[in-house]
Amino acid sequence: MKIINLIFGLIVITSINYKSYACTCIGGKRTIKKAFKHNDIIFYGKVIYKEKVLFDFIPTSRGDTIKFYKDKYTFMIKKVFKGKIKCSTIEIVTGKGHGDCGISFKLGKNYIVYSHWEKLPFNPYLLKQKRKLKEKYLDTNICTRTTMKIREELDKINKYLAHRSWIYYLFRRKNRE
Repeated sequence: MKIINLIFGLIVITSINYKSYACTCIGGKRTIKKAFKHNDIIFYGKVIYKEKVLFDFIPTSRGDTIKFYKDKYTFMIKKVFKGKIKCSTIEIVTGKGHGDCGISFKLGKNYIVYSHWEKLPFNPYLLKQKRKLKEKYLDTNICTRTTMKIREELDKINKYLAHRSWIYYLFRRKNRE
């Protein structure tokens, strides 16, 4: 009987379909080199707008839903360090904090933002609803090097970019000979 209960319990536990939105920053903040390698868009900008957006939701057995929100910030671009931005503003999505690694940006403040492309999770319940997020969006979180410490980070970025361009110059020169 104990074996049957154990098997039944394992079947129930493994068949539960749920999503989890939690945060872990294994290894702490990345080095500049790794940050440039693992992020798609890196820029310096000012927060000019904030909007709360529905990210995902899960229907419950009681007929109600558990909703997951994120914040979408609009930045006015001052300088781009990596990636191509075709206009003067950019939208960045981040969690709301409280365990989801989100960053609470302050309106009117300047930041250096390290962001990467993400895709929205597929949710058949949201197909009929109009989302305020595009299917592919730029995301950032507390595990990146995103910061308000502009001077310190600019020094590190400029040093890294100068070193990288010097190596590129030497490599091209050697290959031409």
